Amino acid sequence: MTDAELREALSRMGIREEDLRAVLLLPLVEVAWADGRVHETERAVILKIARTYGLVSSPGAQVLAG
Repeated sequence: MTDAELREALSRMGIREEDLRAVLLLPLVEVAWADGRVHETERAVILKIARTYGLVSSPGAQVLAG
């Protein structure tokens, strides 16, 4: 997959280039999702980390929350 293809795929998911830093959170999301769902407490912690470190803007946080 080329960089352009990756950007296009992310764009189709609603992730803008300025929100790409949220990709850093994917390992946390993957662990939280290990049992087949992300519990509210896990979701809250991941979103708090994202906001604390400025990893996503408001639209990016909505994508991450989804």
